[in-house]
Amino acid sequence: MSENTNSLSKLALRKFKKNFWGVLSFWFIVFIGGVSIFAYVFAPDNSQHANQMHVSIHSKRPGFKVTMLTLPTKIKNEQHVLEQLFFGTVNTATEIPISNYEFQGSSINYTEYAADGMTGLDKTCQLEIDQAPKL
Repeated sequence: MSENTNSLSKLALRKFKKNFWGVLSFWFIVFIGGVSIFAYVFAPDNSQHANQMHVSIHSKRPGFKVTMLTLPTKIKNEQHVLEQLFFGTVNTATEIPISNYEFQGSSINYTEYAADGMTGLDKTCQLEIDQAPKL
């Protein structure tokens, strides 16, 4: 009687490798798992919990565009790279959807966006030299 030195797990692995659909399904599951782990890298909204909402534009269709005024704050964002990778970036700046704007000296006058043809509020914001807004 000849003895086979292969264990049951090695025999099962060898049989699994011969099954094309099983191997393809395994690698597909590994790929989907990788995408889900690194979702914030692929997502267009990498804010923490993907929760960057603005009431005035919340019900617009995909592809809707509006100018966003980003006012930076002095709050420091101290996140490790791994924390940003797995949980997203904490957004400390204030974002305001606007319909038009105008610079006047060291201030910016802007009109907040309002849906359905309504006119938004006109507001003015004083700017510091090192605090230029992003549009």
